[in-house]
Amino acid sequence: MNMNTCPKCHRTDIDRGKLMSAGGIAYKSDLHLVVLESNCRAYACLDCGYTENYVDPEYLRKVREKRLRHQQS
Repeated sequence: MNMNTCPKCHRTDIDRGKLMSAGGIAYKSDLHLVVLESNCRAYACLDCGYTENYVDPEYLRKVREKRLRHQQS
């Protein structure tokens, strides 16, 4: 996922980064997949300050695969 235009002010001066905390921000599925590092990406509009966060597509793929295996068993 990528944010190229701010959904709030519609400008395009977007910076990519990560949200920070003591242990790193990460989304953890209830399916108990291991998260070794931050798997969230953050995008900030440098004009109005709006931010959006997205979970890494590779992590989401693993969640879908594990859910499918869980549903088949």
